[in-house]
Amino acid sequence: MAEGEITAAQVYGETCASIRATEEISFKLIGIVPFLSGSAIVTLLGTESVKSIPSAALAAACLFAAFATLTIFRWELRNIQTCDWLRARAQELEKDVLPQRALRARPGSPLLFGAKVRSLTGRDQWLQKIDFAFGKTEAAKVTYSMTTILWLFIPAISPKLETSPIGAMLYLIGAVMIVILVAVSAASPVKFQSGFNEAKPVNQEARY
Repeated sequence: MAEGEITAAQVYGETCASIRATEEISFKLIGIVPFLSGSAIVTLLGTESVKSIPSAALAAACLFAAFATLTIFRWELRNIQTCDWLRARAQELEKDVLPQRALRARPGSPLLFGAKVRSLTGRDQWLQKIDFAFGKTEAAKVTYSMTTILWLFIPAISPKLETSPIGAMLYLIGAVMIVILVAVSAASPVKFQSGFNEAKPVNQEARY
């Protein structure tokens, strides 16, 4: 091997390290974001000080918090997509790094309906179509979607709700736009699909 040449084993090691880093970031965010949001909401609604906050300021703060959560949600979807791509690359590199060893395929996300649904036979086989896997991607979509929507309900359930018709309309427009973005984000697929044999030219950079 020439000096300075990068081996498949080195690339495989760096890929695995990147996978661990993305997984760690996702794990921290999915715990911190709902915890901080829930703590802030409980503190806000459970104290008398909320009554002294102007309705317009409360509505603006909740819209900002909901939008901030949405942006983290979108970033996390990209993080999941990157992690999935790294796993696919690691799987390809394993063919060169470990050519003599038979490795098991990576298991899929756990099924909510368990293994019994997959073992059905005869006239009950149609139930196999309702199999639904719930893994990291689904957990992130549910957690961030619920947290974002929860922020939008705060002005409506706050002890003091006094705002002008124009202010209420503006808030409603902002809330509806955020809900639509959340729905689109939750419904969008994020799994890596393309094969590595169909790589793009070097000058075509992927968007982050």
